[in-house]
Amino acid sequence: MSNLNNIAFDSTLRVEYISIKGHIAFSVTSFGIQTYTIAHNLGYNPFFKAFYTYGDGKYFDLFSGTGSYAIDGNGGQIDDVHVNTSNLYVTVSENNGSAISGTIYYRIYAEPQSWVLILLKYNLHLLLVHLKY
Repeated sequence: MSNLNNIAFDSTLRVEYISIKGHIAFSVTSFGIQTYTIAHNLGYNPFFKAFYTYGDGKYFDLFSGTGSYAIDGNGGQIDDVHVNTSNLYVTVSENNGSAISGTIYYRIYAEPQSWVLILLKYNLHLLLVHLKY
């Protein structure tokens, strides 16, 4: 393919159309655990992206598990992140003996989780076809 101007996402497919975005402060006491609920009420499990900061200028992708423990040198850990038909849930714990606080930033998209994968695969296929010709 000699003309790269022909490569573009088609905006009619609504890929990553943001329904709700915002932020929520979190605070967890020493050796504590806290679950935060972010309402979306979309009626299906939406695709979402989130990241967080402890307020020191560093931002981290929001993921759960032991890999998130002490990521910024403190005892914070994201224990669980999941979504259902009405809410996004984030559970944060502190395991080092010092209280933590920060902010979770989120984007909840209009597409259901499975539909986003189909759209991304479709657009990737189109991109590969364009690159081939």
